[in-house]
Amino acid sequence: MPIYNRVQRPNLVSGRSITTGIGNASLRPDTDRVLTPAAFSDPGAYAFGSAAPYYQDVRNFPVFSEDFSVVKSTRITEKLHTEFNAQFINAFNRHRFGEVDSNWRNASFGTVRSASFPRFIQLGLRLRF
Repeated sequence: MPIYNRVQRPNLVSGRSITTGIGNASLRPDTDRVLTPAAFSDPGAYAFGSAAPYYQDVRNFPVFSEDFSVVKSTRITEKLHTEFNAQFINAFNRHRFGEVDSNWRNASFGTVRSASFPRFIQLGLRLRF
């Protein structure tokens, strides 16, 4: 690995926390930041920053997703059956937040870029004969 690479890292400001401590349940992606911009400063031209390439205690949000299905089978005659099924993917509609902008030179540094994985409901009816 070469000593100098194309990515310049910032300096860490002592006494500042890297993360803001906002959790998955209370995050508002349009206004809140996950990383603290004041914890980093510009190292200046031709200088190496003191920040590490990554921090093990800085993680993305957990993924919560409850899935279930309901099936009802009914015999109409000896050879005729119906089966109704309903599948619920992410039944409680919990958000899955995307990656956090980690480029410290961007104005959007520390914000979540996206939220996805909406609730899906699928219904089906099968007739067996």
